[in-house]
Amino acid sequence: QKFIDNKKYSEAMDVLSKVPLAKASPQEKGAMAYLKAESLLGNKEYEEAVAQYDVTISTPEAEPYSDAARMGRVNSLKALGRLDEARADLEKLIESNSQDQALNIQARYYLGEVEEARENIDAAIKYYLLISVLYNDQDYVPKALFKAGELLEAQKKPSEALKAYQELLERFKDNDLTKKAH
Repeated sequence: QKFIDNKKYSEAMDVLSKVPLAKASPQEKGAMAYLKAESLLGNKEYEEAVAQYDVTISTPEAEPYSDAARMGRVNSLKALGRLDEARADLEKLIESNSQDQALNIQARYYLGEVEEARENIDAAIKYYLLISVLYNDQDYVPKALFKAGELLEAQKKPSEALKAYQELLERFKDNDLTKKAH
């Protein structure tokens, strides 16, 4: 994990390749698959990362890693341009984790990114603005408001963009994005 945290993905893969899996428990195998997937994602080996995330997700004993594996899988799918699959995974995550606010904020933000990548800008804006209505998160809400403002500007809707930026300025005075919104 330390190598992954420090973005030393090749070193992480070297260590993981030396771990004997023959005697590992299902939970340990699922955890190892997750760590491999994270390393592969970091190395931009997205197809292989998806396969390893799938191992973790399909291993019931690896449950502590399953939501993180689902989010990593989404990131890999986005990078591969498999946006419909990413969207479906995100919707399932939200549906199956309705009480996990942190996961839901992240999943909704990623849904906005997916819709933006699909060039469905109105839907992306709706997801970003929904985040600002439902949550008061200090990380994702400012990013979502700023992103909504940028997209509204690009759509030549300056008064609506101004509302998004104004909300950002009022709710998150100390956030770095407020300087950009000025």
